[in-house]
Parts: sequence; C-alpha cells; structure tokens
Amino acid sequence: MAIVGIACGKSAEDKRSAGSAEAKPVKPAIDPACAAKLEGFATWMAALDDEKAAYEIEMSGHLATIDRAPAPVDQELDTIVLTPNRLEGYDASESNHVGGDLGKTDTDILAKLTKMHAQTNKNADRIRVDIDEATPWAQAVRVVDAIQKAGYTHALFAFAATSKIVPPAGVEPWTMTEEAHDAATAKLAALKKGCKDWNDGIITSGKELAAALASCNCAVDPDDVRVQTFKATRWHQAHPHVGVLVQLGDGGTAIAAPASATWAEGAKQLVAGPTVVKLAVK
Repeated sequence: MAIVGIACGKSAEDKRSAGSAEAKPVKPAIDPACAAKLEGFATWMAALDDEKAAYEIEMSGHLATIDRAPAPVDQELDTIVLTPNRLEGYDASESNHVGGDLGKTDTDILAKLTKMHAQTNKNADRIRVDIDEATPWAQAVRVVDAIQKAGYTHALFAFAATSKIVPPAGVEPWTMTEEAHDAATAKLAALKKGCKDWNDGIITSGKELAAALASCNCAVDPDDVRVQTFKATRWHQAHPHVGVLVQLGDGGTAIAAPASATWAEGAKQLVAGPTVVKLAVK
C-alpha cells in the first residue's frame, strides 16, 4: 500500500501572506490629553446640530419664550402670523409669504381662514400659529376661535425655545456681527486642513468629527473647533424655535387669562400639558 505524506508546515504563499499582515502599520494609541479634550465633544456637537435644525428667522416681533429645548417646527402647514398690529395667513402651498392680510372683521377673518382650510395639503386640519409675545390675550383668543370655526382641529403654536447648549468658556452666547461670523467660518476652514481624516473625509455628524480628530491625535485642537463652530452657528438673527401641538375643542381644558394680558403671560398655561384646549377671556 502506498503511503501519502501530508505536509503540515505553511506554504511559501502562506508565509508571504502572514508577513504581509504583520507589516500593516498600527495606528498609535490616542494621546490621553487628546482623549480628555474629546470627552463629550461628539455629544455637544450633536446637540448644537439639533439646535441649528430648529433655527428660524423672525421677520417681525418675537415669539414668546418657553423652557423647552429647540426642535424643528413644521413649516409646510397653513400658517397664521399674529402681532399686536397685524394678522396674516398663508396657505401651505405658498412659497413666498407676501400679501396675506386676513382682514379686520370677524366675518372677513373667518371667510379667509375657511378658504385656506379648504385648500388641499397633507395636513389639512392642522395650522401653525405664530403669535408675537406682546399680542393682547383677547386678540389671540379671537383668532384661535376663528381658526377652530374654519374647520381646523389642531394648532401647532410656535414658541422661542430655550437653548440647552453650554457655550465654550469665554464665548458670548450669540454672534452679533457678520464680521465675527465670517471670521469663525474662515477659521474652521483653515483648521480643517490640519487634520487629514477631517479634511479628506465626508463628515456628517459630531461623532464622525470626533473620530477624525482622534485619528490625527488632536493635531487640530478640539477646543478650538468647538469655539469656532459655536461662533459660526449661533448667528443672532436665527432664533431657536419649538412647537406645541394641541387639539382645539369646546370641551377641552379652558385656558383663560384677562383680556389685557399678553400672549406670553397667558400661553404659560398652554404649554403646561393639556392636549385638548379652548382659549377664553376671563
């Protein structure tokens, strides 16, 4: 009987492959000082990105402020804009909010709101309501009552949100000049060139940016990135907003305030938690 020998050693090809694998460069461990600077960096950057998504320009007046974190408010809705001096309404299909005067009398206001409600859109029974903080409560009640009578069942009230971002040490909460904004943007572009993975990669999140800075062992100072990003993002005309969605109903929780109270004063009850509401004057 013939005996066949089996070689148990590695072939030359196996040895070449093993040698090739062993030759791969190993990235150096991240420097402890770099790791410390990156602690919480991704979380902070993500929070800033979330806030930026909620920024809107306020063309006139100012929305009442509530203690809620910023969150995007739907802009593809029929919309009411109410200030002490004007009342305007825009259908969801309008791209340029110009010439939306709803009139002065209750009859005119109701007729135009009813026409708006009849237009087809994906949220036909929901309307966004932007009310300036100084608007008299009685004026707000009058308009919200007309909204309900026109057929809308839900109102998305927009408010100015309260930022939950802690500014970097020594940095003002808002960037007040165009020059300061542009300088921060230019500084970020220059910093990016100092870290290959950041400069060459496609960075879409704070987590990815933190990983890029770690890969280059903080050749670009994360603290500097944080400062310049904050300055470039926090342009003072971009207000962080948040929405409060409620159902309108005659049997809902009564939200009442004196006629002379401001919207900001009365609306505190609105954001306290009721989901079905009816606005009224005391």
